[in-house]
Amino acid sequence: MKPLYLEFLIRLLYPETCTLCHKDLDLKRRHLCQDCHSQLKAQEFSWWDSPLEGSFGDLDHAWAIFNYQSPVKEILHQIKFNKKKWLSQIFSPSLGKLGLALTSTWNYDAIIPVPCDWLKWMHRQFNQAEIFAKALGTTTGLPVKSQSLKKRLGYRAQSTLNQKERLWNLDRAFYHPGKIKGKSFLLVDDIVTTAHTARQSAKALKKAGATRVDLIAIARAHKNVLTFSEN
Repeated sequence: MKPLYLEFLIRLLYPETCTLCHKDLDLKRRHLCQDCHSQLKAQEFSWWDSPLEGSFGDLDHAWAIFNYQSPVKEILHQIKFNKKKWLSQIFSPSLGKLGLALTSTWNYDAIIPVPCDWLKWMHRQFNQAEIFAKALGTTTGLPVKSQSLKKRLGYRAQSTLNQKERLWNLDRAFYHPGKIKGKSFLLVDDIVTTAHTARQSAKALKKAGATRVDLIAIARAHKNVLTFSEN
């Protein structure tokens, strides 16, 4: 952490404003003003209220920290589409709290970010799920295996497809190149909607030998998102 006087000099030259309401921030605040931070904290699920419901397929359990609504939606949008990676720090305390609760209950061997579509990676030069996974790894002490889960080429962006097309598009899209018999993993993603991407990721890990695969997402698009059958 920078000394207060140094932060003061930096703010004189480069004033920092709230990411959401654009008010000037005082020296002790980063990214969000007190009001916007309070609004965000008020929407955070307690970890025992955060499990997702529905058909899990090869995904054993899943949790989300927030609903995908304001102000979470705006923050994630700026991270993904405006390339403001540093705003991911806003979610780090909440992500770490849930991660510590889960890792104190179950034993995981590693954290794996849900792979990003290669065209999106070429455009952004980062995978936002990997950023969150690394933050979670720092808090929990678990290793982050960013390259262990692969996505095959030739798949269209999910956002351009309808519901049925999304299911077909992701079938067998992911694979794990090694053998991980008996291992347990914690997947990390930013937003979960149908959860089909996460379930296909879990399917690939289970096929390679994993015995348990759980998911943490920053936000869920709906209260009950795991509703589509694997068949």
